[in-house]
Amino acid sequence: MCLVLTTCLFAILACSQSSRAQAPLLFQTTFDCPDWNQGHGLSDIAVCSEGDGIRGNGAWLTRKGSMDQITAAANNLSGGGAKGFRHRVGDGLNNGGGGIVVSFDGTREMWFRYYIRFESGFAWGNGVINMKTIYCNRGEPGTFYFGLHDGVIGGHVEVDRSGGTGNHLSAVSWTQWQGGPIGDGRFHLIEVHAMMNSSRTSSDGVLEFWLDGTKIYASRTVHFSNNPGARFTNCAVGENHNNPQNGGVDVYVDFDDIAVSKTGYIGPIRQ
Repeated sequence: MCLVLTTCLFAILACSQSSRAQAPLLFQTTFDCPDWNQGHGLSDIAVCSEGDGIRGNGAWLTRKGSMDQITAAANNLSGGGAKGFRHRVGDGLNNGGGGIVVSFDGTREMWFRYYIRFESGFAWGNGVINMKTIYCNRGEPGTFYFGLHDGVIGGHVEVDRSGGTGNHLSAVSWTQWQGGPIGDGRFHLIEVHAMMNSSRTSSDGVLEFWLDGTKIYASRTVHFSNNPGARFTNCAVGENHNNPQNGGVDVYVDFDDIAVSKTGYIGPIRQ
């Protein structure tokens, strides 16, 4: 696991050479650190390695008591190595583990890359499908979330005045993404590009996203914030959801090889 700051040579040298990206990074992790679950504590010191920009999000568990973890079982084998983050998900509404938060130097523009895997056979019930896989700047100017929204890959900007509802939705459904109605058990590459609007009243922000290297949505008329000084500083990973149905069994969503850039598209890990 490593955190890369452009001003910190030590962190650059400490970063795994097997996890290279196309743009300088504000943050990067392959979860190369001790195993962790929520019972170990939520502070930066308790989660992964001290000073790496990773902390626990919340202490809540699934209703069956499952905890979120950093574990080798969640590792993306074609990624940077080490381990991964496993988010536990139970049936129904907002029945999950507490997640983690990654933090980085504030930036008006960011590219947020992660690999995500739904457990093989992961299923949804009837009705609206929603899951926040990342939730950025919560409680701060520029709050938005991204994942599955109304059954398609997309997100929602909380104060967006340009798009009516604030929704930003691709044309790629859950079934199209996974190749069928249930999870395919494979890691997929997601990247989200967000840029703040330039003034309090303007709607010239950017939100676009890629699936497995293909751009599937782009908007350049987004109003992220009423605060002209707003910066993106953090994103929760593994958040709430609506209506998984897996026979009362807690299932998982795995995340790995997370990276954040402020200068350009990151893309896949280069082996």
